[in-house]
Parts: sequence; structure tokens; C-alpha cells
Amino acid sequence: MLLKQIQFKLDDTHGDSAHLPLVHRLRSGVPLAIPHAAVDDCQYREYTIPKGAPILMNIWGIFHDPDLFERPDEFWPERYLLTPDGTNPGHKKSYTIRLTLPFGSGKRICPGIHLANTNVNVAVMRLIWAFGFSRVDRPATRTTEWNISDEYDDGISLTPKPFK
Repeated sequence: MLLKQIQFKLDDTHGDSAHLPLVHRLRSGVPLAIPHAAVDDCQYREYTIPKGAPILMNIWGIFHDPDLFERPDEFWPERYLLTPDGTNPGHKKSYTIRLTLPFGSGKRICPGIHLANTNVNVAVMRLIWAFGFSRVDRPATRTTEWNISDEYDDGISLTPKPFK
């Protein structure tokens, strides 16, 4: 199981998270990003977007598109070893999926992206290094698996269910 592999790696490096491979965030805290508004009337493909219309970026939809990602609902960080953006190898597209997408897009990307990434990385790696995690109804083992989707409440923001 990946969690045990990460724990062993952290044990080998004395908790130094800089040696860990890149892992993608399966769940964005705000699946529809922060709403924006059109500053002028504009055209996108066959659609007219009027001035002032709210614009939402469906981050969850992009990262869970089965045409772009193999096994999109699974935590599978090894996908980033196959392609830089984690998409299906050989998928023909004229764009890349930025790994910073959960922090917004365009000119107004979150200014705290580097602080957030660093703090979350350090906090998560220290928790994984120091503790064993498992479901409440089963002890932690090398083969423990569960569906991470069952651990979140759905809504405008994805929130973990109460911790036990």
C-alpha cells in the first residue's frame, strides 16, 4: 500500500519529505474554484458570455475526466511517472493540465500557493511519518484499502467527515 511505502521512505530519510515523489491531490478543497466574473461581453466557441456573468472552473470535473485520466477516482500518484501532467499516455491534446490548477487559473491564481503547498506538504509528511492511519473498524495493515470518497461530505467545498 502506498501509505506504508511513504512511511518507509520517510523512516529511511528521517522525515525529510524532499525525497518523496510527487503526489497529486485527489480532492481539491474548493471543487468549483473561486467564482470569477466576465469583465466584458465575450465569446467562447459558440457561447456568448455576458459582462458580469459568473464563471466557475470545474476543477473536480477536469481531474476526474475519464478521457483525460486513467482511473480518475483512484489515488494513484504513479500516473505522474507516465506523463508530466498525469493524463493518459498517448492522449492527444493541445494543452497541459497544470498541477497548480486547484489554486486557480489565469492572472488571479492564489498568491499563497507556495506557502500552502509547503505547509501542507510538511504537515502531511510529518503526520504520515509519526502515525499509522486506518479505518476505525479495521486495524492498519499493509493491505488496508478503503475508498477515500466515502470519507468526505459532498457540497460546495469538500470536507472530511468527523475524525475519530
